[in-house]
Amino acid sequence: MLCELLPSLTTPYWISFQVSGQFNFLQRLFPGNILITIIADKDKLADGNSFTEAVQYVLDRCPLVSPSQLEAPWGSGLVAIGVNCCRPSLVSPSLRAIRRISESVGLICYPNSGEVWVQTPDLPEGIWTGSEEAPYLSLVEEWLEIMTESSSHSPPAIIGGCCRIGSAQIRELAKIVKTKKDAQEMKK
Repeated sequence: MLCELLPSLTTPYWISFQVSGQFNFLQRLFPGNILITIIADKDKLADGNSFTEAVQYVLDRCPLVSPSQLEAPWGSGLVAIGVNCCRPSLVSPSLRAIRRISESVGLICYPNSGEVWVQTPDLPEGIWTGSEEAPYLSLVEEWLEIMTESSSHSPPAIIGGCCRIGSAQIRELAKIVKTKKDAQEMKK
């Protein structure tokens, strides 16, 4: 199950409660859980709390699922943790921060394009402003390096896109990932 945290340190309490076994029915329906947290700026959640504290809080309370347990019919726990809907330039520092806390948890990211969503009283429907600060696709190989450099087992690594990342970019992402995977297979 994919659970997205609101950009607040108080939200992990609900996620931790769910992942740690309180909702057996959901765990049977959705073995293995993926946890995403949103960051606002570098090492801070949008509410100003520490990103690493939120990651540590969740890791302290949620059992990790090993890759071998992913196929188990009733296995459940934390499969991966990462970031979503953040600027592409914030992904690498966030993934590195998670990796410093745990080499065993899988990493996941699906950033937005780097533009900013703005709503004002004059523009209540909102609008995207600015431009891509760092081209999304130019950072994918760096994210893959961080995601696969773990010295322990091979935790899941998942990359995608959020707001303003379209199907053309996702197709290019898939090509980059396949090329990287093929190159690693050739080395073996």
